[in-house]
Amino acid sequence: ALGCGLIAGLWPLYSYLRAGWTRSDREFYCLVMCAGHTVSYCLFNGTLLICEKLGWLKDHKMPRKKAEEPTKELYKQLVTEAAISHLVTSPIVALLFYDVARYAGMPLTSEPISQSWGAVALTIMAAHSFNDWAFYWLHRIFHTKQLYARFHKQHHAFRGSVGAAAEFAGPVEQAVANQFPTVGFCLLTGQHPLVQCIWM
Repeated sequence: ALGCGLIAGLWPLYSYLRAGWTRSDREFYCLVMCAGHTVSYCLFNGTLLICEKLGWLKDHKMPRKKAEEPTKELYKQLVTEAAISHLVTSPIVALLFYDVARYAGMPLTSEPISQSWGAVALTIMAAHSFNDWAFYWLHRIFHTKQLYARFHKQHHAFRGSVGAAAEFAGPVEQAVANQFPTVGFCLLTGQHPLVQCIWM
């Protein structure tokens, strides 16, 4: 219901921006997907980091040992990796995913959403199930001896994790184990770009 409400609420803004867009459909798709990802990441994790810095919600935190507290250097690395992910990796992946989505039947970004709200709600539920399943198995594969040290060890540098560290991964892991499970169902079933963005 929340996803359907967000789609209905954002449709006028989406339509307005699309009507003024003069560049390619692929670039608008990339912009929508990357903006949705980055805005949600920054709002949610920025709020958590502010709460951490100001000591808000500290009564609700699990106790940590000294070794589990992230260092300033680790936070600096997190911000650097997040910037690379959101400004470089994600746009490249979105540009590549565009062809897959179009092949799977995604409408052009300028077309209206043709599904009923019930169908959109079912899509979001199915995307959630796909994400759970694909993320679990791909994350598990990155824990194998062959891939852990090369690709996944960075993610576990945060012994006591923080919300923003959920995406603390190199470009390969970010694309394969984080981004594909998240957008995979909507991508492979050719959902409207705004539906993909709101789901993400």
